[in-house]
Amino acid sequence: MPFPWTSLILAATLTGCAVKRDLAQAEALAEAGRLAPASRLLEDTLAQHRDDPRVLLALAGLMHDRGQQDRTVALAREVLASDAASPDQRRGAMWLAADALIDSGMAAAARQLVDKALKEFGNTGPFLLQSARA
Repeated sequence: MPFPWTSLILAATLTGCAVKRDLAQAEALAEAGRLAPASRLLEDTLAQHRDDPRVLLALAGLMHDRGQQDRTVALAREVLASDAASPDQRRGAMWLAADALIDSGMAAAARQLVDKALKEFGNTGPFLLQSARA
């Protein structure tokens, strides 16, 4: 009996669709000012898709918006440690973590992260330029 590739492909596609749906719904909730329900949705999604850098990064951004800087940094570090993270996701995680560190009064740690981002990505994006001056 042949290996059921179509089942694996279908499962991966459906998982990707579910994550995209949850991300879109969380974004809509956040844009409507409903940060707590958006957080719960993303936490539930993360519980099911623990290693998905899209979910980690979205939740990190939401935690930043809610002023939870320690959680922001922890989630951003998970994105940076993920082999599945794209360069854009890594860049976004670095920016979020650096901004959260600055907000937490940890300018030296933020500077180290910005220096690493500058080496990895060059001076791209207004936030990175702004953070490099901090």
